[in-house]
Amino acid sequence: MTILKSKNFARTISLIGFTLLMTVCGKQVLDPSEAERIVLENDVEILNSRIKYFNQEIPLDSPGSLSKAGASKRTHTKLILLAEVEPPEIDGHKLQANHVTLNDDHAYVSYSTRNNEFRGGVEIIGLITADRPVSRSLALFRDTDITLAIAWNDRLYLGGATDSDHNSNFKTPAVLEVITLDDYHLTDLSERVDLPSFNANDLACFDDAIFVTTGTTDGTLSIFDLHENGLTLSKEIKIDAAKAIDKNKEYFVVMEGTGTNLHLFDRPSREFLKTIPLGCPNFYKAKAEIQVVRDMIYLSAWDCGVMMYDLKKETLQGFPPPEGGHCNAISINLELAFMANGSDGLSVLFVSENGFEEIGSVKFAGSTNFVATVDDLLFVANGSGGLKVLRIERN
Repeated sequence: MTILKSKNFARTISLIGFTLLMTVCGKQVLDPSEAERIVLENDVEILNSRIKYFNQEIPLDSPGSLSKAGASKRTHTKLILLAEVEPPEIDGHKLQANHVTLNDDHAYVSYSTRNNEFRGGVEIIGLITADRPVSRSLALFRDTDITLAIAWNDRLYLGGATDSDHNSNFKTPAVLEVITLDDYHLTDLSERVDLPSFNANDLACFDDAIFVTTGTTDGTLSIFDLHENGLTLSKEIKIDAAKAIDKNKEYFVVMEGTGTNLHLFDRPSREFLKTIPLGCPNFYKAKAEIQVVRDMIYLSAWDCGVMMYDLKKETLQGFPPPEGGHCNAISINLELAFMANGSDGLSVLFVSENGFEEIGSVKFAGSTNFVATVDDLLFVANGSGGLKVLRIERN
């Protein structure tokens, strides 16, 4: 006997499995996506018509004063613009690039709208030929802003905010969505989990679990264990305006936007260890990011700019944002730190155990919301200006 498995069949089986989990976990609301809420585009000609290619140096503006170390580094650091990806539209709404994650020669770009319009998207950019990135797949959402996307084990995990006012399955807008991938192409096979608060601020996938932070009020770190049949909510930890999360081999750390603290947890046991005060003004409504590199925690802290905490020495150092501005994100690449400063653009810093020194900065059209690096590539999510792909040159 031959069984033909359609998408509807797959969704039915998925719904049965996740309904069982919902019964076990209580607070979870999971459902297969309705076809009309997700718009897929997998035509490479249409996708890549939004990409412009370059091979040109982007001059860095010098800071007001440079030390000899800073001047030397500036002389030997160049940024080469390779490509720009125009943000997509859905139902007349122009989306904005707000986040990028990198995995296995691919970039996963997240899009959202401003003013709670609840429209979003996620795009997969292939990086096999680094100086000529190509768009492979795009999914647009008619009811959800997408905050970030992380690929893991043939699934794409999305954090965002959905239109809960028009969907009784969701008590609040914050949502975790799981999309099935098919050879680096997005599908409309999806399950969604209702989360506390307004937005899913960050995701991390490690130790066979999904860690999700939410805020701005009723902030929570939700930990879902991953099983063959789906996700099981194993732990909820209340953290006001829980922002970014990252880990090293021993710990994972969560940033709190109200009270501006770091919360350190033991990774194997998931038990709380201590709180590290940052001493910054509250940024519970702001964007914030963390990158942990061995024993150093690097973080963006809005009005406080970027900060660096040494887990061994228990010391905290910082570098301010542009005057009157703020910092959205930071990414570390060996001795360089890249600082996303919203409308003030991108700052390039030299970083050592002694702190930060500015090398230079550059402004792009749009708001520099996020920055990510891998090897010698630099990715800038630049709001209405879309995605910028650059190469870092050290001579």
